[in-house]
Amino acid sequence: NLLSLVEESSNELESMLKEKNIKIHVIKEGDLFITNCDKMQIKRVIMNLLGNAISYAYNDTEITVNIKTENNTIIFDAKNESAYINPALMENLFKKYVSHAAKYNKIGVGLGLYLSKQISPVSTELQTVRIPVFSSSSATKASFTVSQS
Repeated sequence: NLLSLVEESSNELESMLKEKNIKIHVIKEGDLFITNCDKMQIKRVIMNLLGNAISYAYNDTEITVNIKTENNTIIFDAKNESAYINPALMENLFKKYVSHAAKYNKIGVGLGLYLSKQISPVSTELQTVRIPVFSSSSATKASFTVSQS
């Protein structure tokens, strides 16, 4: 169940949440079961997306996680209140050893999103797995979608 993986991940990231006084609000819709996949690998993707959402969020804000099923596709969105990510920088987010952590006074080696992107297709026997990232002037949203066959 995707919801239980999100809850487990949130619990494991509790110290980061407390340090920045961030709350996670989960909204769920529909049947949230993923079949034919490696639970631990999917959890790694969720941990990475939530960890990034927490790391780059402004202090004293809320991260909204939407999980829903739509047309045989499970959609996980983690949206935080954070600085805008320039599209030119965003193009490189999934490349190996590319990190913009220093810009935000963070530590990172640039492997999290790269590995998440690598984990996704090989961990599932599903039709499609995508991890798009969107940014606006006030928020960033990372998604994880799984289209089931």
